Amino acid sequence: MKKKAPAPKRPKTLARRDVTNIAMTAGNENKISQIILDGVVKEWVGIGWIDLRDATKDDYLKIREVK
Repeated sequence: MKKKAPAPKRPKTLARRDVTNIAMTAGNENKISQIILDGVVKEWVGIGWIDLRDATKDDYLKIREVK
């Protein structure tokens, strides 16, 4: 009998306070470059977040989501 592969683990979620502009410029920009917020993948560009695209199922497995 074959063993089933474990289900992929989703990245931990982030709180909104961790991705504010002040928090990002205070050191989080070295740890967080992309997030999913309200179903949209966003990328940090040094002074704020820009929208890249609508999040896909694969994105939810790779990118941290903001709750």
